[in-house]
Amino acid sequence: MPKLRYASKIFERASSLEEMLVSSSLKPLDAALGEHQRARRMGKNDRNLLGMALYSASRSRNAIMEVIGADFPPGRLLTIGFLDATGELGSEVLDAFTPAEELVDILDKVNAKRHIWMQNIYGEWGEDLVSCTDETVDSICGLFSIPNVFIESGPWRKVNEAAGELVRGKDRQNIHLRCKRASGASEALMSELNQMDKGYWRSAYSESCIIAESPLNIRNFESFRLGMVEVQDEGSQLLIEAAAPFIKGKVLDLCAGGGGKSLAMSDLAPDTDIYAYDIDLRRLNGIYSRIRRAAAKNIKTLSSFDEVMSAAPYDFIPIDAP
Repeated sequence: MPKLRYASKIFERASSLEEMLVSSSLKPLDAALGEHQRARRMGKNDRNLLGMALYSASRSRNAIMEVIGADFPPGRLLTIGFLDATGELGSEVLDAFTPAEELVDILDKVNAKRHIWMQNIYGEWGEDLVSCTDETVDSICGLFSIPNVFIESGPWRKVNEAAGELVRGKDRQNIHLRCKRASGASEALMSELNQMDKGYWRSAYSESCIIAESPLNIRNFESFRLGMVEVQDEGSQLLIEAAAPFIKGKVLDLCAGGGGKSLAMSDLAPDTDIYAYDIDLRRLNGIYSRIRRAAAKNIKTLSSFDEVMSAAPYDFIPIDAP
Protein backbone atom coordinates (compact mmCIF):
# COMPACT_ATOMS: atom_id res chain seq x y z
CA MET A 1 0.00 0.00 0.00
CA PRO A 2 1.57 3.33 -1.04
CA LYS A 3 1.77 6.03 1.63
CA LEU A 4 -1.23 8.35 1.48
CA ARG A 5 0.47 11.64 2.27
CA TYR A 6 -0.73 14.33 -0.17
CA ALA A 7 -2.91 11.75 -1.96
CA SER A 8 -5.88 14.11 -2.33
CA LYS A 9 -3.69 16.85 -3.82
CA ILE A 10 -2.06 14.39 -6.22
CA PHE A 11 -5.44 13.24 -7.53
CA GLU A 12 -6.82 16.78 -7.81
CA ARG A 13 -3.85 17.85 -9.91
CA ALA A 14 -4.29 14.88 -12.25
CA SER A 15 -7.55 16.20 -13.74
CA SER A 16 -6.15 15.84 -17.28
CA LEU A 17 -5.75 12.10 -16.68
CA GLU A 18 -9.33 11.90 -15.41
CA GLU A 19 -10.55 13.55 -18.59
CA MET A 20 -8.86 10.84 -20.65
CA LEU A 21 -10.84 8.21 -18.74
CA VAL A 22 -14.19 9.68 -19.76
CA SER A 23 -13.45 10.97 -23.26
CA SER A 24 -11.89 9.52 -26.37
CA SER A 25 -8.19 10.22 -26.79
CA LEU A 26 -5.49 9.05 -29.15
CA LYS A 27 -2.90 8.98 -26.37
CA PRO A 28 -2.60 5.74 -24.33
CA LEU A 29 -3.16 6.07 -20.59
CA ASP A 30 0.32 4.83 -19.71
CA ALA A 31 1.93 7.45 -21.98
CA ALA A 32 -0.19 10.23 -20.47
CA LEU A 33 0.61 8.98 -16.97
CA GLY A 34 4.35 8.99 -17.72
CA GLU A 35 4.24 12.54 -19.08
CA HIS A 36 2.27 13.73 -16.06
CA GLN A 37 4.72 12.15 -13.64
CA ARG A 38 7.84 13.44 -15.39
CA ALA A 39 6.47 16.98 -15.71
CA ARG A 40 5.90 17.10 -11.95
CA ARG A 41 9.03 15.15 -11.01
CA MET A 42 7.00 12.79 -8.88
CA GLY A 43 8.75 10.42 -6.50
CA LYS A 44 8.39 6.65 -6.64
CA ASN A 45 5.76 6.50 -3.89
CA ASP A 46 3.59 9.18 -5.50
CA ARG A 47 3.95 7.56 -8.93
CA ASN A 48 2.78 4.22 -7.56
CA LEU A 49 -0.15 5.82 -5.79
CA LEU A 50 -1.34 7.71 -8.89
CA GLY A 51 -0.81 4.72 -11.18
CA MET A 52 -2.80 2.47 -8.85
CA ALA A 53 -5.68 4.97 -8.83
CA LEU A 54 -5.63 5.56 -12.58
CA TYR A 55 -5.67 1.94 -13.71
CA SER A 56 -8.23 0.93 -11.10
CA ALA A 57 -10.52 3.78 -12.20
CA SER A 58 -10.00 2.71 -15.81
CA ARG A 59 -11.02 -0.89 -15.13
CA SER A 60 -14.15 0.24 -13.25
CA ARG A 61 -14.82 3.36 -15.30
CA ASN A 62 -18.35 2.51 -16.44
CA ALA A 63 -19.60 1.58 -12.98
CA ILE A 64 -18.05 4.66 -11.34
CA MET A 65 -19.31 7.04 -14.02
CA GLU A 66 -22.87 5.72 -13.73
CA VAL A 67 -22.80 6.48 -10.01
CA ILE A 68 -21.01 9.85 -9.85
CA GLY A 69 -22.18 11.19 -13.23
CA ALA A 70 -20.28 13.43 -15.60
CA ASP A 71 -20.06 16.47 -13.32
CA PHE A 72 -17.70 15.71 -10.44
CA PRO A 73 -14.96 17.62 -8.59
CA PRO A 74 -11.33 17.15 -9.70
CA GLY A 75 -9.75 14.03 -8.30
CA ARG A 76 -13.02 12.27 -7.46
CA LEU A 77 -12.75 9.63 -10.19
CA LEU A 78 -9.16 8.77 -9.23
CA THR A 79 -10.02 8.75 -5.52
CA ILE A 80 -12.83 6.25 -6.06
CA GLY A 81 -10.56 4.17 -8.28
CA PHE A 82 -7.89 4.11 -5.59
CA LEU A 83 -10.32 3.20 -2.81
CA ASP A 84 -11.87 0.53 -5.02
CA ALA A 85 -8.43 -1.04 -5.54
CA THR A 86 -7.50 -1.12 -1.85
CA GLY A 87 -10.21 -3.65 -0.98
CA GLU A 88 -10.47 -2.99 2.77
CA LEU A 89 -11.24 0.59 3.77
CA GLY A 90 -9.69 1.10 7.18
CA SER A 91 -9.52 4.44 8.97
CA GLU A 92 -5.93 4.95 7.79
CA VAL A 93 -7.14 4.96 4.19
CA LEU A 94 -10.40 6.86 4.58
CA ASP A 95 -8.92 9.57 6.81
CA ALA A 96 -6.74 10.65 3.88
CA PHE A 97 -9.82 11.71 1.91
CA THR A 98 -12.91 13.81 2.52
CA PRO A 99 -15.82 13.50 2.81
CA ALA A 100 -15.24 9.88 3.87
CA GLU A 101 -18.92 8.98 4.33
CA GLU A 102 -19.79 10.18 0.83
CA LEU A 103 -16.93 8.17 -0.67
CA VAL A 104 -18.05 5.00 1.11
CA ASP A 105 -21.58 5.59 -0.17
CA ILE A 106 -20.29 5.93 -3.74
CA LEU A 107 -18.29 2.71 -3.43
CA ASP A 108 -21.37 0.90 -2.13
CA LYS A 109 -23.35 2.12 -5.14
CA VAL A 110 -20.55 1.08 -7.52
CA ASN A 111 -20.57 -2.43 -6.07
CA ALA A 112 -24.38 -2.51 -6.27
CA LYS A 113 -24.19 -1.53 -9.95
CA ARG A 114 -21.72 -4.34 -10.59
CA HIS A 115 -24.02 -6.77 -8.79
CA ILE A 116 -26.95 -5.81 -11.03
CA TRP A 117 -24.83 -6.28 -14.15
CA MET A 118 -23.67 -9.69 -12.95
CA GLN A 119 -27.26 -10.75 -12.26
CA ASN A 120 -28.23 -9.74 -15.80
CA ILE A 121 -25.33 -11.74 -17.22
CA TYR A 122 -26.07 -14.85 -15.16
CA GLY A 123 -29.75 -14.57 -16.09
CA GLU A 124 -28.87 -15.30 -19.73
CA TRP A 125 -25.63 -17.19 -19.10
CA GLY A 126 -26.05 -19.83 -21.79
CA GLU A 127 -27.93 -17.74 -24.34
CA ASP A 128 -26.63 -16.81 -27.78
CA LEU A 129 -25.33 -13.25 -27.97
CA VAL A 130 -27.47 -12.55 -31.04
CA SER A 131 -30.67 -13.47 -29.20
CA CYS A 132 -29.97 -12.17 -25.69
CA THR A 133 -31.32 -8.81 -24.55
CA ASP A 134 -29.51 -5.53 -25.13
CA GLU A 135 -29.49 -5.14 -21.35
CA THR A 136 -27.27 -8.21 -21.00
CA VAL A 137 -24.82 -6.99 -23.64
CA ASP A 138 -24.74 -3.58 -21.93
CA SER A 139 -24.11 -5.34 -18.61
CA ILE A 140 -21.09 -7.21 -20.01
CA CYS A 141 -19.68 -3.99 -21.46
CA GLY A 142 -20.39 -2.08 -18.25
CA LEU A 143 -18.81 -4.70 -16.01
CA PHE A 144 -15.59 -4.83 -18.03
CA SER A 145 -15.58 -1.17 -19.21
CA ILE A 146 -15.40 -2.06 -22.89
CA PRO A 147 -17.32 -0.70 -25.92
CA ASN A 148 -20.29 -2.67 -27.28
CA VAL A 149 -18.56 -3.17 -30.62
CA PHE A 150 -16.02 -5.39 -28.85
CA ILE A 151 -18.77 -7.87 -27.97
CA GLU A 152 -20.43 -7.63 -31.37
CA SER A 153 -17.22 -8.33 -33.28
CA GLY A 154 -15.72 -10.90 -30.89
CA PRO A 155 -15.20 -14.60 -31.73
CA TRP A 156 -17.62 -15.85 -29.06
CA ARG A 157 -21.21 -16.89 -29.71
CA LYS A 158 -22.71 -17.18 -26.23
CA VAL A 159 -22.95 -14.90 -23.21
CA ASN A 160 -20.93 -17.25 -20.99
CA GLU A 161 -18.16 -17.51 -23.59
CA ALA A 162 -17.77 -13.72 -23.81
CA ALA A 163 -17.92 -13.11 -20.06
CA GLY A 164 -15.67 -16.06 -19.26
CA GLU A 165 -12.99 -15.01 -21.72
CA LEU A 166 -13.06 -11.42 -20.45
CA VAL A 167 -12.59 -12.65 -16.88
CA ARG A 168 -9.69 -14.86 -17.93
CA GLY A 169 -8.21 -11.98 -19.90
CA LYS A 170 -8.15 -9.78 -16.79
CA ASP A 171 -6.46 -12.49 -14.74
CA ARG A 172 -4.07 -13.72 -17.40
CA GLN A 173 -0.87 -11.70 -17.67
CA ASN A 174 1.69 -13.89 -19.40
CA ILE A 175 5.39 -13.12 -18.98
CA HIS A 176 7.56 -12.97 -22.10
CA LEU A 177 11.16 -14.06 -21.60
CA ARG A 178 14.18 -13.84 -23.88
CA CYS A 179 16.78 -16.59 -23.53
CA LYS A 180 20.38 -15.95 -24.50
CA ARG A 181 21.48 -17.79 -27.60
CA ALA A 182 24.26 -19.49 -25.69
CA SER A 183 23.82 -23.25 -25.53
CA GLY A 184 21.62 -24.40 -22.68
CA ALA A 185 19.89 -21.11 -21.75
CA SER A 186 16.41 -22.14 -22.92
CA GLU A 187 16.81 -25.61 -21.44
CA ALA A 188 17.88 -24.20 -18.06
CA LEU A 189 14.84 -21.91 -17.93
CA MET A 190 12.41 -24.65 -18.97
CA SER A 191 13.89 -26.99 -16.37
CA GLU A 192 13.22 -24.45 -13.61
CA LEU A 193 9.70 -23.80 -14.91
CA ASN A 194 9.02 -27.55 -14.89
CA GLN A 195 10.28 -27.85 -11.32
CA MET A 196 7.82 -25.13 -10.27
CA ASP A 197 5.03 -26.76 -12.31
CA LYS A 198 4.57 -23.51 -14.26
CA GLY A 199 2.86 -23.53 -17.62
CA TYR A 200 4.90 -22.19 -20.53
CA TRP A 201 5.33 -22.47 -24.28
CA ARG A 202 7.81 -21.47 -26.93
CA SER A 203 6.99 -18.58 -29.20
CA ALA A 204 5.78 -19.65 -32.63
CA TYR A 205 7.94 -16.92 -34.18
CA SER A 206 11.14 -16.66 -32.15
CA GLU A 207 13.42 -19.46 -30.99
CA SER A 208 14.74 -17.37 -28.10
CA CYS A 209 11.32 -16.40 -26.69
CA ILE A 210 9.53 -18.42 -24.03
CA ILE A 211 6.14 -17.29 -22.71
CA ALA A 212 5.30 -18.31 -19.13
CA GLU A 213 2.09 -18.09 -17.15
CA SER A 214 1.98 -15.66 -14.25
CA PRO A 215 2.39 -15.08 -11.38
CA LEU A 216 6.10 -15.71 -11.74
CA ASN A 217 8.97 -14.15 -9.79
CA ILE A 218 11.67 -14.54 -12.41
CA ARG A 219 14.26 -12.89 -10.14
CA ASN A 220 14.32 -16.05 -8.02
CA PHE A 221 15.39 -18.17 -11.00
CA GLU A 222 19.01 -19.26 -11.20
CA SER A 223 18.95 -18.83 -14.99
CA PHE A 224 17.92 -15.19 -14.51
CA ARG A 225 20.57 -14.48 -11.86
CA LEU A 226 23.22 -15.95 -14.17
CA GLY A 227 22.21 -13.59 -16.97
CA MET A 228 20.82 -16.31 -19.22
CA VAL A 229 17.27 -14.89 -19.25
CA GLU A 230 15.77 -11.40 -19.61
CA VAL A 231 12.19 -10.17 -19.43
CA GLN A 232 11.27 -8.78 -22.85
CA ASP A 233 8.00 -8.85 -24.77
CA GLU A 234 7.82 -11.02 -27.86
CA GLY A 235 7.24 -8.07 -30.20
CA SER A 236 10.48 -6.37 -29.17
CA GLN A 237 12.39 -9.61 -29.65
CA LEU A 238 10.97 -10.06 -33.14
CA LEU A 239 11.86 -6.47 -34.02
CA ILE A 240 15.53 -7.07 -33.20
CA GLU A 241 15.57 -10.39 -35.05
CA ALA A 242 14.07 -8.72 -38.13
CA ALA A 243 16.81 -6.08 -38.00
CA ALA A 244 19.60 -8.68 -37.67
CA PRO A 245 21.19 -7.95 -41.10
CA PHE A 246 21.73 -4.32 -40.06
CA ILE A 247 23.19 -4.98 -36.60
CA LYS A 248 26.89 -4.75 -37.32
CA GLY A 249 29.78 -2.35 -36.86
CA LYS A 250 28.62 0.48 -34.59
CA VAL A 251 24.98 0.58 -33.51
CA LEU A 252 23.26 3.37 -31.57
CA ASP A 253 20.17 2.46 -29.53
CA LEU A 254 18.83 6.00 -29.42
CA CYS A 255 15.86 5.35 -27.09
CA ALA A 256 17.49 2.67 -24.97
CA GLY A 257 15.35 2.99 -21.84
CA GLY A 258 15.98 -0.02 -19.59
CA GLY A 259 18.23 -1.59 -22.20
CA GLY A 260 16.11 -4.51 -23.40
CA LYS A 261 16.84 -4.00 -27.09
CA SER A 262 20.51 -3.16 -26.49
CA LEU A 263 20.91 -6.44 -24.63
CA ALA A 264 19.07 -8.35 -27.35
CA MET A 265 21.33 -6.84 -30.03
CA SER A 266 24.39 -7.58 -27.92
CA ASP A 267 23.36 -11.23 -27.69
CA LEU A 268 22.49 -11.44 -31.39
CA ALA A 269 25.71 -9.76 -32.58
CA PRO A 270 28.41 -10.04 -29.87
CA ASP A 271 31.08 -8.55 -32.16
CA THR A 272 29.05 -5.36 -32.68
CA ASP A 273 29.68 -2.21 -30.64
CA ILE A 274 26.36 -1.18 -29.06
CA TYR A 275 25.93 2.39 -27.79
CA ALA A 276 22.92 3.00 -25.52
CA TYR A 277 21.44 6.46 -24.98
CA ASP A 278 18.13 7.92 -23.85
CA ILE A 279 17.11 11.57 -23.77
CA ASP A 280 15.66 10.91 -20.30
CA LEU A 281 18.74 9.61 -18.50
CA ARG A 282 16.63 8.34 -15.61
CA ARG A 283 15.29 5.65 -17.91
CA LEU A 284 18.80 4.24 -18.18
CA ASN A 285 18.95 3.49 -14.45
CA GLY A 286 17.96 -0.13 -14.96
CA ILE A 287 20.43 -0.89 -17.74
CA TYR A 288 23.63 -1.00 -15.70
CA SER A 289 22.74 -3.99 -13.52
CA ARG A 290 21.33 -5.79 -16.55
CA ILE A 291 24.58 -5.29 -18.48
CA ARG A 292 26.59 -6.68 -15.57
CA ARG A 293 24.29 -9.65 -15.10
CA ALA A 294 24.37 -10.52 -18.82
CA ALA A 295 28.14 -9.90 -19.01
CA ALA A 296 27.46 -7.82 -22.13
CA LYS A 297 30.91 -6.33 -22.70
CA ASN A 298 30.03 -4.77 -26.06
CA ILE A 299 27.48 -2.27 -24.67
CA LYS A 300 28.56 1.26 -23.77
CA THR A 301 26.15 3.78 -22.22
CA LEU A 302 26.25 7.44 -23.25
CA SER A 303 25.31 10.16 -20.76
CA SER A 304 24.85 13.16 -23.06
CA PHE A 305 24.00 13.99 -26.65
CA ASP A 306 27.51 15.40 -27.04
CA GLU A 307 28.83 11.90 -26.35
CA VAL A 308 26.37 10.54 -28.92
CA MET A 309 27.74 12.89 -31.56
CA SER A 310 31.36 12.28 -30.57
CA ALA A 311 30.96 8.54 -31.15
CA ALA A 312 29.38 9.05 -34.60
CA PRO A 313 29.09 7.87 -37.32
CA TYR A 314 26.98 4.77 -36.73
CA ASP A 315 26.15 1.93 -39.07
CA PHE A 316 22.64 1.44 -37.70
CA ILE A 317 20.38 3.50 -35.40
CA PRO A 318 17.22 1.77 -34.13
CA ILE A 319 14.74 4.17 -32.50
CA ASP A 320 11.91 2.79 -30.37
CA ALA A 321 10.37 6.16 -29.54
CA PRO A 322 7.46 6.27 -27.05
